Amino acid sequence: MVASKAEQILERIQESDNDKEYMLVYSFGLKSPPIRFYDNLKRLEKKLKLQRLVKGCIICKGIRTTRALIELCKEYHARYWVFEIKKIEEES
Repeated sequence: MVASKAEQILERIQESDNDKEYMLVYSFGLKSPPIRFYDNLKRLEKKLKLQRLVKGCIICKGIRTTRALIELCKEYHARYWVFEIKKIEEES
């Protein structure tokens, strides 16, 4: 059986994780994202530490998760931007 794009990406990412949080913002411009993009995003969501905030914006826990999502965006030709999150104060 052929591995999904998500599984292939996870096999390629050998980087060890860290405790930092990143925000990845992606866009397909005016065209609709391929349904396979969302299928593979769901597969990654089951295996990695990520939280979808709104369409096109994901909080990633750790650099490995972030790199996997970058690779997914590249596979489907999405534009993307990554920001490191620095919390100013903790939630009460």
